[in-house]
Amino acid sequence: MTYKMKVAIVHDALIEYGGGEKVLELLAAIFPQADIYTSVFNEQALAGKIETDFKRIKSSCLSSSFLANHPILISYLAPIIWLSFDLSAYDVIISHGGFYSSHLIAWRLKADQRHLHYAISYPPVFGRFFKKTSQILAVSRKIATDFVNQGYQGELKVLYPPVKSINQNKSTKQSNYYVYLGRLEKSKNLALLIEAFNHNQLELKIIGSGSQEKCLKKIAKKNIQFLGYKSQLDFWPILQGARAMIHPALNEDFGIAPLEAQACGLPVIAFRGGALVETVIDGETGTFFDDNDAQSLNEAIKKLDSLNIKSSTCKKQAKKFSPDRFKQQLKTVLEN
Repeated sequence: MTYKMKVAIVHDALIEYGGGEKVLELLAAIFPQADIYTSVFNEQALAGKIETDFKRIKSSCLSSSFLANHPILISYLAPIIWLSFDLSAYDVIISHGGFYSSHLIAWRLKADQRHLHYAISYPPVFGRFFKKTSQILAVSRKIATDFVNQGYQGELKVLYPPVKSINQNKSTKQSNYYVYLGRLEKSKNLALLIEAFNHNQLELKIIGSGSQEKCLKKIAKKNIQFLGYKSQLDFWPILQGARAMIHPALNEDFGIAPLEAQACGLPVIAFRGGALVETVIDGETGTFFDDNDAQSLNEAIKKLDSLNIKSSTCKKQAKKFSPDRFKQQLKTVLEN
């Protein structure tokens, strides 16, 4: 039934490649005939990264390289952007995002159109402007709680995003390095990560790119290596050879990278907060640090050595977030 409907996918903004864009890739694969609408599309930044046909993507009349480099402006211009689209030809509209308020697309829809919003964060500027006829899925219990705390009173279910894995075994060779995988942005709390490894002098490999890359390189000592952006095929062997992944973000809305690590059998060391407590099992697939300081993180690194974490347990945990599970649960929601 779902696949006979004319579907439009509305994605917040295509200006960088992160967890939200990985979810978009699967949505685009589930609905191969769907058009993809977005506020701003930075084609150059996404070239060679996102796996979907760029011809399907339709950006707003305000899309420009200037806005792509000033994302806060996109969030403030959200009402103008989303109300400018005409989606009257579609039966089902799936909006996906949070920060750039793609849920506002619902205000242009007709009574006989169905709208599903997949919330990967709580919109900071226009968060209260949710149309009650829309159905909302939250990316985690953390996000669902954010909605409740902000006074949202509609029905809200949790649908965990999908995590793709590559069918390879983790290296059995003893390794001496740790790894971080993700965007290099302030929200990821990477200054703390650098401080901790500057002090413990252990080897750290950082995979990813972002606005904080230059300043992080300036404060990092020689035991910390920046590898830049890498595709999954390229970063998978690096994960497999590591001792553990470090994920220091304080209030992660979900966090796909820690599950990608568990998918290849790698334990995760994370801050005890946000949605990471929903995806990492303390003592079984990783461990947590409780204070936002280098000492607490380094104590968690030492603690991990005393834990008997099995690669098979990590992989089993990651399988709970498989693309097949996501497809089936999404199909059930749409059919209902």
